[in-house]
Amino acid sequence: MKAGKISIGIPELVILLGLTLVFISGFMPGGQKENAGISLLYQEVGTIGGVGFSYKHIDLGRGFTLSNGVAGTPLVSQPGPIEIAKGIFTTEEHTIEFSIPNLNEINTAKLEADIVDTNSYAPLTVYLNGKEVWKGHLKRGEKIEVSLPVSEIKSENRLRISCGSSGWRIWAPTVYVLENVKITETVSTGNKVTFKFSVQPEDLANFYSAKFYAPLEPKLPGEIAIILNNDKLIYRGVPNQRIFSVPFSSGIKENNTLEISLLSDGYYEFSEPQVVILTQKNATAGVSLPLKIPKDYLFSLKSGKLVGEIELQVSRSGETPLKVILSSETEKELYSGIPQPGKIVLRFTGDEVSSDNTILLRSGSIYEIGYVKVRLVTP
Repeated sequence: MKAGKISIGIPELVILLGLTLVFISGFMPGGQKENAGISLLYQEVGTIGGVGFSYKHIDLGRGFTLSNGVAGTPLVSQPGPIEIAKGIFTTEEHTIEFSIPNLNEINTAKLEADIVDTNSYAPLTVYLNGKEVWKGHLKRGEKIEVSLPVSEIKSENRLRISCGSSGWRIWAPTVYVLENVKITETVSTGNKVTFKFSVQPEDLANFYSAKFYAPLEPKLPGEIAIILNNDKLIYRGVPNQRIFSVPFSSGIKENNTLEISLLSDGYYEFSEPQVVILTQKNATAGVSLPLKIPKDYLFSLKSGKLVGEIELQVSRSGETPLKVILSSETEKELYSGIPQPGKIVLRFTGDEVSSDNTILLRSGSIYEIGYVKVRLVTP
């Protein structure tokens, strides 16, 4: 070896070439390392599904009504014309008597009338059961609308319409001519009911799913919410079907409450409501996997910086659909179908999860599930 010269042998050349390739691959688009995401859950599963379902019916009574802000039949309807007048020699008033059959259900009451003629010399005045409830000047072509105070309404009522004197205009009295005089009401029979029911320990141990069921008469559409055990929303919407059925797959306990609320104006009549419990004693109909999401990751999910992925390894398919349900404050069915053996990857967002969640795998036939993975990845 001559002085000043460096000789590189074959071993050194191989090592140098390898380092060069590693260095280059770090900058090449195709050489980046796959992002495995943030792992939240890995669970080996095995066999799920089977036959032998049993139904348990829990009656919740004969029926109930939810109504709010429902306009009833007008209590009074008088086409007119009706003349109201007051002068030196003339006094014309109009008195209406009306009854309220269900005083505890009334929400509001209102007097309406069209002013078809008037000289507007003095104000028009409305009295309910001897108490003045409205006073004002009106012009021809205007409409009078007076909200009658519910606190002053009785089972039997007397409404009087009069007007003031024309005063110094002694040559003519004050005159109002009314048509289409109506007294209307809005009623409510209640906008919330709560039921309590129990599930036997054996049925709870073999619980598969449940549903709230009731024949329904939707007389006026409105939004309804159903909450299980004070914290799980199992339904929110506007039902319009004659048979109302709401399924849920989790959240059931030994002692339960079911709260049904009318969130807007509407009117529904439910008959023979019940909760139907589906159990399976001699097979594993499905599995429930708890999924906890740390606070920082949950914030990133809800802000859209991360999304969730659920990966299932299906080794053997069944003959009926496999259902994958994400249960949090609400339930979201992420998948329902008969998959081919292989991987299924499903996604969820921050809108569908909370800190404590459950992943439910359900099927009525046999499936072999190798594992379930949950991870968080960038969108």
